[in-house]
Amino acid sequence: MARSPLSYPKFHNVLPWLACLPLVFVALQPIADSDVPMHATVGRWMVEHRALLPTPDPLVWTDRGGDRPHEWLAQVVIGAAAMVGQWAALRWLLVSMVLGCAVALLRAGKQQGIEPLGRAWLLLGWTAVVAPHVAMRPHVFGWLLAIAVLGIGLGDPQLWCKRKIALWFCLTVLWANLHSSALVAPLYAGIGVAQALWSERQELRSGNWRLQALRQPLLRLVVAAVAVLCQPMGVGMIAYVLHSQAINGALSDEWQPLLAADVWAEHPGIVALWAGLLAWTVAALLRPAQPQHPGLFPGGLAALFALAHAAITRRMTVFLVVTGLFALRRWPLTGAVGSLPAFAAALALAGAVYAPPAQQFAALWPRQWSASAPHTATGAADTALDARSFPVKAAAFLQHTGLRGRLLNPDPWGGYLSWQLYDHQQVFLDGRWLLAGEQAVRDGLTMQVRGPTAARLFADYGIEILIQRSSDYLQVPPPDPSQWRLGWRDARAVVLVRTGPNWPHNLQQICQFFGRFGSLAAHGRWHLQRLGPRTAAAPIDVPAAIELCAASTATSGDGNY
Repeated sequence: MARSPLSYPKFHNVLPWLACLPLVFVALQPIADSDVPMHATVGRWMVEHRALLPTPDPLVWTDRGGDRPHEWLAQVVIGAAAMVGQWAALRWLLVSMVLGCAVALLRAGKQQGIEPLGRAWLLLGWTAVVAPHVAMRPHVFGWLLAIAVLGIGLGDPQLWCKRKIALWFCLTVLWANLHSSALVAPLYAGIGVAQALWSERQELRSGNWRLQALRQPLLRLVVAAVAVLCQPMGVGMIAYVLHSQAINGALSDEWQPLLAADVWAEHPGIVALWAGLLAWTVAALLRPAQPQHPGLFPGGLAALFALAHAAITRRMTVFLVVTGLFALRRWPLTGAVGSLPAFAAALALAGAVYAPPAQQFAALWPRQWSASAPHTATGAADTALDARSFPVKAAAFLQHTGLRGRLLNPDPWGGYLSWQLYDHQQVFLDGRWLLAGEQAVRDGLTMQVRGPTAARLFADYGIEILIQRSSDYLQVPPPDPSQWRLGWRDARAVVLVRTGPNWPHNLQQICQFFGRFGSLAAHGRWHLQRLGPRTAAAPIDVPAAIELCAASTATSGDGNY
């Protein structure tokens, strides 16, 4: 009887590599994450100046204390790649990073004795969890080094020789300079020490402290602890991680909505996930350790489960699943599909709980790249960027005109505007908005929605240029029409210019721009008309600056860009 193709060993060996394809497909999507340009801009500054980003911040004028170099090396790599190959280079860099993660994950699984089919399921489960967070940002470097150091290095059941000590020390140092998540390396190594102590508790009770079983775990702990301190912040990295609102475990900004909600009623999946983890841990601790798995560390699967959870909340929430590491070590993890049910089920449950709504996740899949592609000043389409996520045309207008004065922008656009406008213009906020302080963030929101104190805040902050999403601008009251003029508008963004100290220069630049690009003059006027009686100021009541230009300059056109 003929054998099924699925039963051939060669086909089984190919399965793990086929499982890489969904992750590569996600990485190839156009760049839509607003923090990617921000990291590229920071990295470009450090490359050009051959220095760490200083204080005061040269990119954000509201920054009070400057950023900390907690991921400086990753930003340098991202910035250098963008300088060489623009946004397309970042997309291919991301593909190489996720492929590296896949290869390291498969290697860790093979080291733990998992057969090819089981490794394929493991990679698919991990892909489902991390897919919404795949973006060319420093945390992807953290994924790769975490899989390598935790899953392969600390998960190695063999004794470390001098060569391995040097190798994993250097890789941990590299991880610490790429991303602050390297601080979990000593934590995981410490778990190995605790496990060795537990397994040798009878000898400890008898007073025998010269245990051979403790030498390797202690060596790995020392190597990891020393390595993570070899970065610009030194010991200060620990305080930075523990005090940063976006990083600090269960009280991070990702978890705050859960603390204020009826979790039992509104998020039953999360309750089910943590109840399952608790039951799994208790059952594993009551289960005898598997003699066929004498390794000192929970291994690659345990490390990757915690890493998958960290990917959901981006950074350090692996602290919440430390007990799961003990549980995973006590379950047999060899064999094919039948050996992996608990781990695969946990990954699937985590993905179902934490993945964004289906309509948001659908944005990761194929887009009409050519139809929505942004255009550069030369008219060439840049298919590596998602035009729906960035104010490409408005940024080109600001870049060409060189308007003077402080710029107020929405936080998600700060990184892209910095990339396009530096060193001519600093932004109000970018992805590092916490550095500006709570009051600046609140004031920025008040100005965006035109609250009662908006006019005073515009003057206090000295803002002369306002860029805002077109959809947002049309839903809030306009700024004072006697003090503002329309500079540019398109389907994505509106640019208003204040009649402040730099108004004569800015008006001249606007007129010269539309004089040079007459076919774009339609973007200098409102395309909407007021309907009904005038009862209150409407967004389109702000007059257009182009109307103040000479008739020969304000040439009408079709508005194509």
